[in-house]
Amino acid sequence: MRIARGRPIESALTGVVRLEAKAARGLEEAKTLADLSAREMKRFASDAMRDPRAPQNLFPIGGLEARLKHLLGDPAVVRRAVEAQLHSEVTA
Repeated sequence: MRIARGRPIESALTGVVRLEAKAARGLEEAKTLADLSAREMKRFASDAMRDPRAPQNLFPIGGLEARLKHLLGDPAVVRRAVEAQLHSEVTA
């Protein structure tokens, strides 16, 4: 499904998302989900000003990623801890 058009310099597939449904749900339910997705998905498309992976990286996903990144803490602290661990293993 195409949720947005890309800029002229981007791939023809920019803005195309693939949606899946379990086969066990059946064809009728899959059609219903496809119709619902076609109606609602475009409003969640991100924009290039906020996310370089726009429009495919949907706003709720970007928000989740930002929250998880915040919970991980400062990447410099994590990197120093990993480097210290590696150093202690090499020099032991």
